[in-house]
Amino acid sequence: MTKTFQAFLVVYFFVVFFLSAPLSFAEVRFVQLTDPHLFEVPGKEKETSDSLVYFNHAIDRTNELEASLNKNNQHLDFIILTGDLGIEKLIKKLPIDKVNIEKKGKFIIEEDNKFFELKKDQDKWDSSVTLVANIIVKSEIKLWLLVPGNNDLYAEMSETVSLYGDFVNDVKELIKAKDAKFKIVDFRLEAKDKIGKFLPGTLKIGDNLFIGWDNSFFKNNYSIKRFLNKDNKPKPIEQLVEYKSLHRLSNAMKQYDAKYVYIFYHIPEIDDPWRINFEIDPDDPDDNTVSKTLREAG
Repeated sequence: MTKTFQAFLVVYFFVVFFLSAPLSFAEVRFVQLTDPHLFEVPGKEKETSDSLVYFNHAIDRTNELEASLNKNNQHLDFIILTGDLGIEKLIKKLPIDKVNIEKKGKFIIEEDNKFFELKKDQDKWDSSVTLVANIIVKSEIKLWLLVPGNNDLYAEMSETVSLYGDFVNDVKELIKAKDAKFKIVDFRLEAKDKIGKFLPGTLKIGDNLFIGWDNSFFKNNYSIKRFLNKDNKPKPIEQLVEYKSLHRLSNAMKQYDAKYVYIFYHIPEIDDPWRINFEIDPDDPDDNTVSKTLREAG
């Protein structure tokens, strides 16, 4: 049996899961947090401050829950954070001369026949790493599993997930210096982090298998161009990054003898009702699947 938990709130979501199983299997308890959106652009400072309040509140609530469980010799096994810290806001794009593309960094984008290199905004990056580390380190739960959301990528480009990996690693190192008991895990199948003997992106407790699945790029910035080759013909399905991701997920489940599989990911498997109508957000005209596709087709 496969169960899925996905992120869908804008600011803050707090859920406690108790997985009960027969006596021969382990009982698992965990908390899921999602969509903190801690970093915003100027003009949305209130959203950021509110998100910080809620994120801190979530830590306080989990600590209270852990203390309550401890009275009965029980505990929470881990916290899973299912994306959208908002790392995209920590990336800047710098103009680059076309002739120098090969000499620059690995993230090059083209907009209106102009080329840009994507780089970390180092001041924002460092302060944001410190901010997140200082919040997480207050947690009584020492095992944290993290998977990315679409707002942790730049323009939902799958290759920029490595920047997310860098951010998690930087947070991990800073927290380790504060409290060596913490284990912060980049919980993607593609990552290098491991929990004990388990493969990256997996954790097995009793007969329960937990998988961290990176589907943060599934929105693909709502561009049909992502699925077409240079001749504007559909790419073979096996070349699509979505297909490769699903294939990797399938293979991961086959690696273990587990009765229950729980998959943590960010993008829901249902259509977002805010994205399939014809209404245009004046602040973000590309944030609509139908209208953007029609414009591109025209």
